Amino acid sequence: MEKPFLELLDILRDENQLIPTQRLDELSDLDKEHCRQFSTAWTSITTQRKLQLLRIMGQQAFDHFELSFEAINRIAIHDPASEVRLLAIENLWESEDPSLIPILLDSLACKDDAQIRAVAATALGKFVWLGEIDAISPELLQQIEACLIAAYRDDDAHEVRKRALESVGYSSDDQVPQHIEEAYNSQNEEMQQSAILAMGRSANERWVSYILTELSSPSPLIRIEAARAAGELEVREAIDSLIDLLQDVNDEIRLAAIWSLAELGGEAALNALVELDEHSEDSELQAVIQEAIDHMTFMEGTLDLLLIDFDEDENFKAPES
Repeated sequence: MEKPFLELLDILRDENQLIPTQRLDELSDLDKEHCRQFSTAWTSITTQRKLQLLRIMGQQAFDHFELSFEAINRIAIHDPASEVRLLAIENLWESEDPSLIPILLDSLACKDDAQIRAVAATALGKFVWLGEIDAISPELLQQIEACLIAAYRDDDAHEVRKRALESVGYSSDDQVPQHIEEAYNSQNEEMQQSAILAMGRSANERWVSYILTELSSPSPLIRIEAARAAGELEVREAIDSLIDLLQDVNDEIRLAAIWSLAELGGEAALNALVELDEHSEDSELQAVIQEAIDHMTFMEGTLDLLLIDFDEDENFKAPES
């Protein structure tokens, strides 16, 4: 083990020293031996120091795609302090490693901490989606679905039930629509929000009319979720309503409408975004709009290119069925 790495571990143990942010790239993509050394050091770091380190790493990983602190977060996910485990789960949001599934299912069953159960329920959503595209085994997918549905039905914490419903929204399991419908028809606005979010994730056209209706909801929180869901579910009938929402007084609703219009594409959506850009004096909003326009033009340009290649290639033959 090289001396600089051991020195870095000593610094992390010492609360009298600042965490050397500029050196944390040395903790990215740790090999087996470095993991062993770090794991030993981890036990002698205080809880508050661990939390500070994980927060910094989470932000660095978000800002710099080339950095990966997955190995460290996997160590932290077994920490005795629940707040450390919670942050580690949140930091693993990008991981698609199926070996995390048993850990997350155990966390979903954590009786003593509803926050841990809620964040685990959210993290399992990615694996439901991976199951739907056959990236994990059907057996694992069924296990995850069963646990999330049980959490939605039976957990006594409202936040856990919401997050479980949102995650299982990705599932094509026959039981899921009835739970989404139940939540949507509840008198609880937060649960209704989660139901609409799940609708957007479902790839199920049965929810189109619901989303179109909620785009004009008097509740800003419902309008936000409906605007996002329209893009996720590719509800092209929502384009006119989304264009109207570009003038909403709520900034988050406007951002959701911009994102969905970029996903849906088309001349009307593009013209609306260009016009909004021309009349906006908010530099941050203009940056978001320009990113959306760039996305639309790239996607539509790619489609045009594919069509041109298809039409002009005289030697192209469709695959035999």
